[in-house]
Amino acid sequence: MLKSFFKFLFQYLKTFRFLWGLSVVLNIITFFAIFSKIKPEDEIVALKYNILSGVEWYGNGFNIYLLPTSALIIIVINYLLYLNLKKYLGFLNFLTVFASLAVQIITLIAVVLLIRIN
Repeated sequence: MLKSFFKFLFQYLKTFRFLWGLSVVLNIITFFAIFSKIKPEDEIVALKYNILSGVEWYGNGFNIYLLPTSALIIIVINYLLYLNLKKYLGFLNFLTVFASLAVQIITLIAVVLLIRIN
């Protein structure tokens, strides 16, 4: 019973579906965090913050959606690469999945920090 569970878990994780799903869920959380906490409208908000000099870029509130949108575009491009390379190269598949996940984590951290500033 336990052996079959681990075999199923290994096969499931081997296909990377879990990590692709996690990337998409993190992107949805990022969009929801922006919508619920900052409420981007036509107001001016901080778009980029530097520890040494403070806020560097101000912009329209809707421009803050460019951050998770660019991360979503990276997910789509990496997923298309994953589908095309799935039959040939194992390491590049692994790299596309984890690059997408890393981009999503970094984007979520950046949005959380921007929420604290605004």
